Amino acid sequence: MKKFLALFLALSCVISITGCSEQDKKFVETLRPVQTNTSTSTSTVDLKFNYKEFEKIVDDIESYKIPADGEEYNSDESLDNELEQSNLVDKDGNISVSMIANTKSDPTKNYADGDISLSVGSISLKLGNVYVRGNDIYYSREYLLNTLTLGGLLVGSNDAEALNTVDELKNNVNQVLGGKKYIKLDSSKDLGTDNLISNYALNTRKEKQIDDFLTIFKDFNSLSVKETENGATFELNSDNYSAFITRTCEYLRARKDSYEQLFGIESSNYDESDAFFDAVIALVNNHSFNNFMETAGLKFTVNDTVGKTDDTHYTDTIEGVFGKNGADPIGTLTAKTEYTLTDNVTFENIDESVDYMDVMLSLLGVNTVEDAE
Repeated sequence: MKKFLALFLALSCVISITGCSEQDKKFVETLRPVQTNTSTSTSTVDLKFNYKEFEKIVDDIESYKIPADGEEYNSDESLDNELEQSNLVDKDGNISVSMIANTKSDPTKNYADGDISLSVGSISLKLGNVYVRGNDIYYSREYLLNTLTLGGLLVGSNDAEALNTVDELKNNVNQVLGGKKYIKLDSSKDLGTDNLISNYALNTRKEKQIDDFLTIFKDFNSLSVKETENGATFELNSDNYSAFITRTCEYLRARKDSYEQLFGIESSNYDESDAFFDAVIALVNNHSFNNFMETAGLKFTVNDTVGKTDDTHYTDTIEGVFGKNGADPIGTLTAKTEYTLTDNVTFENIDESVDYMDVMLSLLGVNTVEDAE
C-alpha cells in the first residue's frame, strides 16, 4: 500500500491540471517554462480563519450526530481557553497566518533554495532556509531553532513551563548539531517515499515528465478549467469536488497499464489499488461530512489561476473562500507565486549535516528509535 500511495500522490500532483480538453492543456502548458528551466520566485501566502464564527454555526445544529460513531459535537472549552490565551488568536477569534518565501530553483536537477519568513497571529519571524537537493531536503540550523522559538512565542509569555520546555529543546538541538549548519531529511528513508517515484523524478527530463502525464490523462477532461487571456483557471468547490475526485479515481483505476508504461514497472505490483481507490472515493463521499456541510449551509470554492506576463515572467495564484451559503467568509486563502526565468542562479554549498532522525530523537530525549518506541 505504501508503494501505491507514493505513486498515487505523484499522479495526483498533476491530475487536476491535465486532460484532453484545450482548456486543461493550456493550464499545463502555461507553466511549462517554469517547470523546465531555472528561475527565481517569490511566494506569498495569507490564510485567515475565524474559529468563533465556525463554532457558532456548529452549535446552531441541534444534537448533530456523526453517523459513523454516534458521537455528538461538543465545544472544547479547554481548547478555547488555550487559544484565547495564546498569541495565535485575536480578541474576535481570528487566526491569521502569512508566509513569504523567496526561492531559487533548477527543476532539471531538482534543486531549490528557499528563504522563508512567517507571521502567525501577532508574531512575525524570519524562519530561515530550506534546501532541496535531489531526493533530499536540508533545513538550516536557524530554521529549526526559529521554528521552536515560534512555538514558544505563540503560547504566550505567561506559560513559563512551556517556555522552559522550548529552551530545553533548543539546547538539545544545538548539542546534537555540534556546530554543523544543516539537518538532512532523506525522503526515501525518513518519509518512506518509494525510490520508484523519486528515481523517475530525478532521471527523466522534465519536458518528458509533463508529456508522460499528458499522455496518461489524454482521455480525461477535468470539466473544471476555463481559459483566461494569459492562461487558465482551475476551480473546485463544495458542489463538484467529490464528483471530480471520484471520476479521477475511476479513470486511474481503469488504466493500471499506464503505470507500467510511465514508471517501467508491472502493474501487478498495484493489486491493492482497487482498495485504495475505494477508500479515497468513500472519503470524498463521506455522508457525515457532506450532511454537516449541507445542514450548516457551508460552502467553499478554490481557484488556481496560472498566467504568462511575458517571456520571462509567470504567475500562479490560488484563492479560496469558505463560508456560510457562499457569503460572509469564515476563512480565506490567497497564495500567489511570481516566477522569473533566469540563468543567473547559484545554490548554497551544503557541507556536513546531521540526520533528521537524530535531531528528532534528541527532541524526544532518547538516543535510538527503539528507545522512542
